Amino acid sequence: MSVTFPTGEPTSAQNFNTLLTNVAYKLGIAYYSSTGTGIPQPPQDAYNSTLCATIINDAIRMLIDDGPRPTGWYWQQQIAQVDLWPEIGPDPTGSTYISSTGSTTDPVTGSTIFTFVLTTPPTISPSASTQYPLLTVPNFVQTMELRNIWLNGQPSTGTPGWFVPSASPLASTSTVGLPFTVYSFLDPYHITAMGNWSSTLNSTNNKIPFSMAATGDYTMPANFGGTYCSEITWIANTNRGIFIDWVDEAAIRQQRQLYAQQFGIPQWAAVRQIPLPTVQIQAFNPPRPRWELMTFRITAEFLSVNFAYFLSFNNLVNGTDEPPIPLSFDNTLMAAIRAQAERYQMDSISGPEFQFYRTIALPNALKLNDMMAPKKLGYVGNPSRRIGPANLAEWRSHGYLRPNVSPPTEPYLL
Repeated sequence: MSVTFPTGEPTSAQNFNTLLTNVAYKLGIAYYSSTGTGIPQPPQDAYNSTLCATIINDAIRMLIDDGPRPTGWYWQQQIAQVDLWPEIGPDPTGSTYISSTGSTTDPVTGSTIFTFVLTTPPTISPSASTQYPLLTVPNFVQTMELRNIWLNGQPSTGTPGWFVPSASPLASTSTVGLPFTVYSFLDPYHITAMGNWSSTLNSTNNKIPFSMAATGDYTMPANFGGTYCSEITWIANTNRGIFIDWVDEAAIRQQRQLYAQQFGIPQWAAVRQIPLPTVQIQAFNPPRPRWELMTFRITAEFLSVNFAYFLSFNNLVNGTDEPPIPLSFDNTLMAAIRAQAERYQMDSISGPEFQFYRTIALPNALKLNDMMAPKKLGYVGNPSRRIGPANLAEWRSHGYLRPNVSPPTEPYLL
């Protein structure tokens, strides 16, 4: 007998359309069809629709901010995979290249944004003598956003993150490419980039070799707000003999201050805001700081790390959009929305809806959040006063009691 599971969400799940209807009903601005006798629907005019959407998104922000401290809501802790990439050199065989598929004009800066597609061999098998830089690339990755890419050549000598050993076929290559900046990652084979097109690129027959310097800095996802909440690990089956750990970003800067080109398997990582100025500040309006992952050492191969971070959310816009909150928190979300609607309506936080949210709905949500915690956290008890076999016997006898931790009142017995 086979076991089947539901493939769709429960019908009780809230989407943006149902939330709009509830807010409009609370404010008395719901639409009841042209005859005024239909069921409540979201407002049909732009003003009231925008008002209801603002209330909903503000309520989601409030609920997120009211999460337990310092851990926050468990459902906010999203696992990120951050891809690390090495130096990439222009492939002298012509097998790896990008081609321009068109361009648009950035509405804010007026800069030209080109779209490029990657053509690459199906496998990567550089010999040990040509591994630095890597001459063939499997695909683009999101962490390349806001980083420089050199077209039809390589970075000039002395560019941070660019080192060519004498054994590399690029050692005798002196062609300096045109620097562009990766504007956005579209998919593993498409990126957009900003830069000034040159007639030298026309001579490539739209098969443009490219290169990228590797400084050990990798752009974080746009929804990363600066807070990670777990250890950093290599992804499964990485099989490298070095663990990677978090450190303060100053520790990595200290190692970099002489800028020795140290390539290998990274062992330290940190996050920081991308130092200014950056193309991102010029290209996006309003400007919001992006974050980057720093590593020491600079990776010499494509690697990936995992860690959890607090998820930011996109405003709900379309009727089928769903809030970034589990189903079990829908009642709390609805209470937060009605509380925000009351605040907009009464310009007060002392009304009954706000009191219900603060005193009933939010405490219940905190209990639900506790239920999401791992059920087995390991032994959490007093430090033992004894060392050796006596310690094990003490743990077996009393460990399950999980006593409160308190400072010892007498020296440890040896």
